[in-house]
Amino acid sequence: MNLDRTEINLSVIVICQNQWEFLWDAIASVEACLENVDEILIVTSLFLNPDEEEFLNYLSDRGYIICQFDDNFNLANLLNSSIQKATGKYIFPLLAQNTIDSNHLIDAVEILDKIPEIGVVYGDIKLFGESEKNRIQSLPDFSVVQLIRENFINLSSLFRKQVWEDCGGFDVNIPTQTGYEWEFWLSVADKNWEFFHLSEVLLNQRVILKQPNFENDREATDQLVQYLSQKYPQIYTSNNSNIPQPQFIGETGVLIPKNPLVSVCIPTFNGVRFICEAISSILSQTYSPLEIIISDDGSTDNTIEIAESFRKKTSIKIFIFSHEPLGLAENCNFAISQAKGKYIKFLFQDDLLSPNCITELVKIAEQDEEIGLVFSPREMCFVDEVAETDPDLISVYQDFQNIHQGWSSLQPIQRGEELLSDPHLLKHPINKIGEPSTVLIRREVLDKIGGFDPQLNQLVDLDLWLRILGGYKVGFVNQVLSYFRLHTQQKTYQNIAENVSTDLKFYHKLYCDPVYDFLPVSVRDRAVCIYTINLNHFYLYFSENSSGTFLEYLRQLRQEVANSWLTLPPENFNTKPSNSFKTVYRILLRNKRLRAEPLTESEQMFVKSIVNEIDNSSTNFKTTRSILALMLYPNFTQFSFNPDRILIAKKLDKDIRDWMKRGI
Repeated sequence: MNLDRTEINLSVIVICQNQWEFLWDAIASVEACLENVDEILIVTSLFLNPDEEEFLNYLSDRGYIICQFDDNFNLANLLNSSIQKATGKYIFPLLAQNTIDSNHLIDAVEILDKIPEIGVVYGDIKLFGESEKNRIQSLPDFSVVQLIRENFINLSSLFRKQVWEDCGGFDVNIPTQTGYEWEFWLSVADKNWEFFHLSEVLLNQRVILKQPNFENDREATDQLVQYLSQKYPQIYTSNNSNIPQPQFIGETGVLIPKNPLVSVCIPTFNGVRFICEAISSILSQTYSPLEIIISDDGSTDNTIEIAESFRKKTSIKIFIFSHEPLGLAENCNFAISQAKGKYIKFLFQDDLLSPNCITELVKIAEQDEEIGLVFSPREMCFVDEVAETDPDLISVYQDFQNIHQGWSSLQPIQRGEELLSDPHLLKHPINKIGEPSTVLIRREVLDKIGGFDPQLNQLVDLDLWLRILGGYKVGFVNQVLSYFRLHTQQKTYQNIAENVSTDLKFYHKLYCDPVYDFLPVSVRDRAVCIYTINLNHFYLYFSENSSGTFLEYLRQLRQEVANSWLTLPPENFNTKPSNSFKTVYRILLRNKRLRAEPLTESEQMFVKSIVNEIDNSSTNFKTTRSILALMLYPNFTQFSFNPDRILIAKKLDKDIRDWMKRGI
């Protein structure tokens, strides 16, 4: 991380007075605002244990400014000393147990930039914590009377450093431990600076019941009132003596429903290059509550150690599991099995989430219980100069950047069947939803339909998305909420390099597995057509080492197509089937190399069973059906038939040749 800027505009000061268990949460929320934050100061004690010193050294190496003071400094002293060191023209103090809401900080900065008369921008507060339901504390628009009676603008507000200088800093002689905030805002008003109320949440304030409420002491509050009335007699009159005491929480606010738990699953394998940034992007989320499930597939690098370092620095629960290599699909399934959330949010180790990602996805999911999956666009980006010049990665970027635009019609909420009936469903790009990092899944859906299929090599995620669409609604958020980073070590790149980017198993499953019986017939016909075209290509043009496997697949396909003729009921019989089926049939008939292959023992038995059926057929329909199946095999005319059977065979042979000549 590089915080060096030519001009320092905004300095964020994070004050940690023994709240080390919360410090990383505060830092992560600041890092989510790095586009607007130019300087970060960490304020701590001089006397630290070795672990704390090591953590500060790590932050210092990343460009943070470390400020350490004696433990006898109160908060007013710490603020004055750290603001003096800060070089930004705007200051945002932040206690370590709280976090910044990054969504609206830029709005606050723009207000100070545009209106020089405004000295302070303050926002609403979101209260959170294990003992407190999330709720918004809405503060009033500022007036001196409201400031006194309604009682405070939170310390974590954005103000000009010039305001602090004009007021002579925070008063260190305040008779209560938290009254310095109140006094400071009164002094700002006394200097005729204007206040602006941004009616959005700027601060997430953690409720800690064990924290003493110093202002509950009525005698201390009376001392504070007397002190302030003497210091600001022109705005603090005697009839204000009945002022409500400052409170840690405050009584105003709007109760909002408790958010459901979201389990963020990170399947890892040798992810040392990216895992730190991936976890940081989760810790920077505006949403809570979260749990993080890290399932490591036998990494040989320091992935686990890095993950462990995060667990010690955040209040978000992080569960780390290390096991023998399972493969990507099974690793994902293992992570799901350990998750307790209502929703599953995947993040692959080399991807990133925007700070509002989970908030926006859950917002849609909670609108309709029939929604099984919510997705959004993602932005593809290159990780380095090597990736930017790699022709395969450039091709991936050009072909798959805006995959969601491949749908004919995409609504915020719609039935999955609508997308499955889309005429572009199996057209390029085939995966129009995206990778797992783009998706939020309702947990109970996975319990019903199962997880990722480990038998597939590619399109494992699309297989799951289609199965979800088959029984549930789908949600769509039309904004970029995640980032898919392109590099030469990722699985997609390796599959392209090895010429296995098309997963034959996926298309085979799509057209013949009973789990896809909900698909329209036209989709399954199209799937078998794509499967046949690719399989035929691989068989004819790949190396001999691979062609043996492809030959077995072709034999299996040929028998499946033959069986489709043999089992076709009379009411569905048509000598001019769908164009997709014609294509499959034509490819198998015209593959001379396949037809030159000697039949296996099982194939010889299958062919003899077809010949016997022809000999014993009592109707022309059964004969025709059997001959169509038989024609897929070499030298079908060598068999002896009754004269009427020969006439049918010749007619069918001519029809098939006509299909091939027309190129259908």
